[in-house]
Amino acid sequence: MIRHFPSTHDETLVASGEYIYRLNGDRQAVSEPWSHHTCGSEKIIRSRRLALDHGVEISTMCKASEDWNAIESAEISAEITREAGSSSHDLSLDIESGKITSVWQDTEEDHAAYCCFPLLRIYMGGVLRALHASEREDQVLIPNINNPNDQDGFLKPVITTRSATLLRTEIKNADGRDMKAALYEYTGDQYDAGALFWVDEHGVLIAYEWQQSAEQSWACEVSNYRRLTQ
Repeated sequence: MIRHFPSTHDETLVASGEYIYRLNGDRQAVSEPWSHHTCGSEKIIRSRRLALDHGVEISTMCKASEDWNAIESAEISAEITREAGSSSHDLSLDIESGKITSVWQDTEEDHAAYCCFPLLRIYMGGVLRALHASEREDQVLIPNINNPNDQDGFLKPVITTRSATLLRTEIKNADGRDMKAALYEYTGDQYDAGALFWVDEHGVLIAYEWQQSAEQSWACEVSNYRRLTQ
């Protein structure tokens, strides 16, 4: 059974929203709500992805740095539904210490230097900012979800090489309004040149456009985005 990570009474909601996906202009049956919270000095990010048409549900809770950009620890849980039944997968990452806890290993490895992307779009802004600050291609730790039928390897941490180039700052319309955003080109693995990502002043991804193939053009946009505090 998938693990959920509800907020606690001593947390303060800072911001929330949801990501919606379109393929070739058509809205997809994917829901990805997210929220930012503070608890004392801690910065907490939660997000879920419901892609029920594909039989995938992912739930995450991460602790972030003071500026919300770097992921310091991550809890990721997923449930995959197949014709033969469903299976659950869990992964814990402590980036600062390099400790990984999963079905594959419970050990300390040299992962502390890696930028971590816990799969869901709310974490993308921090990754883009970190890669751009490095001014080079860098290694990003990403749980593997390429093949939901791979029960032995699903959520297994893999290291990929990615880069982000800041193209300019511009006004981007998202969530029915104009927002000032930094425009990045993101490359690496499946992302070729031309994958464009817009990040607002708070480090929140507000939109991206990606031509996956000649037949598949993806767009993602934040929706119901609100900020309660800065």
